[in-house]
Amino acid sequence: MNFFILILFVIIICSCSPKRVGGWCDYISKSQTDVIKGIFIIIVFYSHILGYIEKSGYTFSVKYDGIYLFFIRHIGQLMVVMFLFYSGFGVMSSLEAKKSIYIKTFLCKRILPTLANFSIAVVFFLISGLLLNHSFKFSRILLSLIGWESIGNSNWYIFTILLCYIGFYLSYLASPKRVALLSFLFSVFIIIILSFYKPSYWYNTILAFNAGIFFKKHTKKIQYYINNHYDKCLCFILIWGIFFIISKLNIHYIGYNLYSIAFALLIVLLCWKIRIRNSLLQWFGIHLFPLYIYQRLPMMLLYEFEGGYIPKNHTYIYIISCFIITIIIAYLYKFWQIKEISINCKKLIR
Repeated sequence: MNFFILILFVIIICSCSPKRVGGWCDYISKSQTDVIKGIFIIIVFYSHILGYIEKSGYTFSVKYDGIYLFFIRHIGQLMVVMFLFYSGFGVMSSLEAKKSIYIKTFLCKRILPTLANFSIAVVFFLISGLLLNHSFKFSRILLSLIGWESIGNSNWYIFTILLCYIGFYLSYLASPKRVALLSFLFSVFIIIILSFYKPSYWYNTILAFNAGIFFKKHTKKIQYYINNHYDKCLCFILIWGIFFIISKLNIHYIGYNLYSIAFALLIVLLCWKIRIRNSLLQWFGIHLFPLYIYQRLPMMLLYEFEGGYIPKNHTYIYIISCFIITIIIAYLYKFWQIKEISINCKKLIR
């Protein structure tokens, strides 16, 4: 399984090129962020499929699987941090560009379509589960439609990002000038509430979303400082991250949130100096939602065939097959994707 990590590493290295002096402007452009998201969605795939391989009874070896296991187990929740950071940056960018017009359509074009498309995916998992003779309580199915529960699908991230969107939306309605601050306070409230009901991975990276909002709100000042003090910024972020690793404060949900912000800023600083161009990785980033939501479907179905026989005895075939099927689903997703919910959102805000 080390092969898959090495392949990704080689693709990234071959796609990198140093930027010329003053060529930092695209460090957080859509094309660049799509590539970064593409890299991390592949890592998420590697992480999710590992669970099915472990469950199958596959015997791991240090020689052939050690790098894979070490990488996935140590990157942990950091694999989703850039999704949250770029989402926060993106909604704030759109708000600054479109002002109140963006908020008037935010419910119709962002929150409700995300929920609707997620619910459609849940229906696919429900049908697959029933075909495999799985039984589900009706209450669990209903809660799965909003991400609070799961019937085999990935759910926590969608539930969390929807809460972040709702917090951003309500914060603007409460005070357009203090949207960043109120959104942050809402996220802290979410973290506190979820800590009573859900495992830490549900909420220990949420503040990366608010870091993206803050970064966009103060982009000019941050860019000026980074451009003139890049080495200091890089050293500070590295020390910041190392401190949380050594002190083990990252175990605490607030500590890990701060640790995740340091990771996001580190990626930003690396992109400041290095340009990553790869059309395949960019495609993965553009199709992030279906790749994330549907990747467990082929993993589940192929695992159930002969009770885990394929992942246990033909691991490489299992991984490659799931990867290819996920890509096909992501390509076909456009045929049932809901891009907008047609309700009169303009009456919700004046």
